[in-house]
Amino acid sequence: MLSRVSTRAPVFFYSFYSRVGTAMDKKTPSIGSLYFLPFAPTTMMHGWNANNHNQCIISRGFAKKKGGKAGKQGAAAGPDGRDGDTAAPEAAEGADLEQVDQKMGRYIQALDKDLRTLRAGRADPAMFDHLQVDAYGQSAPLSAVADVAPRGPQLLVVNVYDPQLKGAVDTAIRECGMGLNPQALEGGALSVPVPKTSKEKREKLARMAKQQGEKTKQNVRNARRSAIDETKKAGLPEDESKRLVKEIDALCDAKLKAVSDLIDGKQKELLNASSS
Repeated sequence: MLSRVSTRAPVFFYSFYSRVGTAMDKKTPSIGSLYFLPFAPTTMMHGWNANNHNQCIISRGFAKKKGGKAGKQGAAAGPDGRDGDTAAPEAAEGADLEQVDQKMGRYIQALDKDLRTLRAGRADPAMFDHLQVDAYGQSAPLSAVADVAPRGPQLLVVNVYDPQLKGAVDTAIRECGMGLNPQALEGGALSVPVPKTSKEKREKLARMAKQQGEKTKQNVRNARRSAIDETKKAGLPEDESKRLVKEIDALCDAKLKAVSDLIDGKQKELLNASSS
């Protein structure tokens, strides 16, 4: 029996081992203990116990394809026959107009906030639009904790919703840098006299407004320059690059006009305010 088996080549044999006993003691081998011999010479079969002939199996091995099932489920090939997982080059893009618009807009918002602190000696509730109050351990705008109303050309009255915050509102007004001195009224109210300003003072404030406007315009121009540089370095087609640069220029012109309008309006307010 063994001689007949050994003459049929190639024949595959496997053996298995036990951690405790000797080889061939275990009747149910585990897959991890298989050893395949592609060719078994007849001399290796001498001494084989016929009682163990049932442990000799003639089998055919089937090799799994590398990658198995997962390989079939991989990325599909591209139209050029290459693997689908090959990263495609990113499309060239220029500056994001929306981001440029927002950046320029923030400069203008900051300017508007600063201009509101330049008072012309006339009581205007907008003077306090930028004020922050320490309310309940957090910073809150004055408009969230109080109402401000004019009571004549030189007087503002602040009605605090919660009388417990009256002291915090008083401190915020005193420390706002406008030289104001609130006076306590009954309940949660404060009166805020607004001192008159001389002509010389108002002219000085008008010059300050212009300086702040020029600084804002420079910031807007810098944002324009950065956006154009980014667009030119993006490697866009010439026509597309020119179109995007033109849109950036138009956006910049609109923002510069908005700055000029703010400055002109503030200067008129300052210079035309009555000093009497």
